Amino acid sequence: MMLRKNVDQETVGCMFGCSHTVVSDAIDEVSTTLSETLLKNHLGYEAMSRNEPVAKHNRCILHDVLQIGPEELAVIADGTYIYVEQPSDHQMQRQSTPGKKFATS
Repeated sequence: MMLRKNVDQETVGCMFGCSHTVVSDAIDEVSTTLSETLLKNHLGYEAMSRNEPVAKHNRCILHDVLQIGPEELAVIADGTYIYVEQPSDHQMQRQSTPGKKFATS
């Protein structure tokens, strides 16, 4: 609730009749538990063996298009929304910015 409604820890503590330090400790405990269980078991490269994605997530079309064997795993990553920091040099910034941004309509 605190993250969703942007309520500070003191207000949450007041709502539940406890101090903000108790709320802080509870948030830390929940965060630690989620990190130790959910993330390790369901997300990341350790969540499954190599054979599981090869068997369940590879598509036949990938084998034909990329000419890979049935035991090889194809990983496709989309970098469309990767943030690139703009250079502080004005000339370099103009050269690295896409042209459509400055196009007139």
